[in-house]
Amino acid sequence: MKQKIVSYIIILLIGLFLGYLFFGSNNDSTSNQTNESTANTGSWTCSMHPKVQSEIEGKCPLCAMDLVYVSAQNSTFSQSQFKMSEDAIALANIETFTIGSNVNENSSTTLSGKISTNTKTDGIQTSIFTGRIEKLYTNYVGQKVYKGQKIGMIYSPELIPAQDEFLNSVKYRKTHERLFTAARNSDGLWKVPDALIDSIISTGKTIETFPIYADVSGTITEVMAREGDFYKEGDAIFKTSDLRKVWAIFDCYENQLNGLKKGDDIKVYVKGLSQKLIKAKIDFIEPIMDELSRTINIRVVLDNREGTLKPGMFVTAQLGSKSSNKNSINIPKSAVLWTGKRSVVYVKPFENESVFEMAEVRLGKRIGDYYEVLEGVSEGDIIVTQGAFTVDATAELGGKKSMMSMSENEPMMNHHNDEKDLKGKATAFHLSAQSENHFRALLKYYIDLKDALIKSDFTRAGIKAKVFGDEIKKLLKSTKNEGKELHVIKRNLNNISNAKTLKSQRKAFKPLSDYLISIFSQIKSLDSKVFVQHCDCVDDFTGGSWLSLDSKVLNPYFGDAMLNCGRVEQIYK
Repeated sequence: MKQKIVSYIIILLIGLFLGYLFFGSNNDSTSNQTNESTANTGSWTCSMHPKVQSEIEGKCPLCAMDLVYVSAQNSTFSQSQFKMSEDAIALANIETFTIGSNVNENSSTTLSGKISTNTKTDGIQTSIFTGRIEKLYTNYVGQKVYKGQKIGMIYSPELIPAQDEFLNSVKYRKTHERLFTAARNSDGLWKVPDALIDSIISTGKTIETFPIYADVSGTITEVMAREGDFYKEGDAIFKTSDLRKVWAIFDCYENQLNGLKKGDDIKVYVKGLSQKLIKAKIDFIEPIMDELSRTINIRVVLDNREGTLKPGMFVTAQLGSKSSNKNSINIPKSAVLWTGKRSVVYVKPFENESVFEMAEVRLGKRIGDYYEVLEGVSEGDIIVTQGAFTVDATAELGGKKSMMSMSENEPMMNHHNDEKDLKGKATAFHLSAQSENHFRALLKYYIDLKDALIKSDFTRAGIKAKVFGDEIKKLLKSTKNEGKELHVIKRNLNNISNAKTLKSQRKAFKPLSDYLISIFSQIKSLDSKVFVQHCDCVDDFTGGSWLSLDSKVLNPYFGDAMLNCGRVEQIYK
């Protein structure tokens, strides 16, 4: 019996040994591969310093904050590139453009304006007597008036005694001619027509009301007088203008001037006449810029003998321009992001992959709505033309080089990489259902901050930024899902609440808005429509965006100075 037990034990030990030989090393290899795979699925990074990357959990060497784990996926594109989900691209309404040589040789700049009267022909009809207007025959806008036309009757008490003295002097007309002449030219009688004076002499009676004759010709554009009212000599009765030639006045921003000069061709489109086209030339360019609107008036003289152009009509104009270099590469101005002295674009290196990377470009002349590119991209490259701010914010979230994290002193990576650089990782940014709920709840605090900046209320904006920041702190204690995103938002809110001037608050509001726009572009369901609005004039014409719950544009970067400057670029639903 003991021998059988010993035999079973020996057989069992032999079996275990053989099993180890056949499967042990294989399992170790599999375990090692699994661990290695797990190790390669992500990295630890700092919310404040996304460039800090670590394979193990720990603290940031720059700010001592706890590192946040960011998942990643193995890919064949470089470390400067990052991938966005198809849902995120669709929600952000991202559009691209394939660069072609001389793609817009005959481009144009569009201006907005309205029809105005020709001030060179404007005139004012005034009262030539002090008195009460008894009758006014020219009393509505649009009525035509001709010089010498009788336009009304006026009662003038001061002329009654003057007439008595004049009638007395008539008796001595032949013997005291100087006395008669002095009486004729005294107290306003010199303005009475000779025919009326002869009538007074023939009847020997004074008159109480005198006719008013027009001393200007044109179409009445404004009536200032009313029957029964008393007016002093020189008071305005109505304004006139010769509408056979009118002006079209256009607002031109300083970045649209682009070498414009008097005599340049311009195409004017009249909205009220089914976009009727009128070819004209620039007649005058205002020499002084409006400091509030940052615009210069451009004037065009238009023939209006048919009377179809009405002052106040809205018009648009196109200024044609040609590239001086037939071999130049041109890109839409909407593709360019500005960071300090640098200009960058986002390139899509693979046509069938939703992968993007930043490329620094050197720009030449502006040609209408395009920029000439001297260096940085090539013909055939695919670049982002709409939603570039969203792409940039996604790069920031993924710890990639972005406009918000760029330093003026660090070199840019060219997007044409060598093969040795094509082995890296990219982080795709995704929001969980819980994270979406958190950010939906935070939107109201952002809107309150935006409204304070719209009103240019420095104190209120600081308070709202602090309240928003306090909500972020509460959320950081209760969740770890979006810790990195919340830390970045909190950093920008601290910049706003600690700012010393309204200008500094608005400067910090720009990256905060860009970051939140990127986040909301990936939320699949919102309680109401969220509008992404953009103004090209922000930050020295580098542009600035913001979120709004109303389609009406109210600009938080300028307030009353340029309250309605901007447009709706995207709508998140």
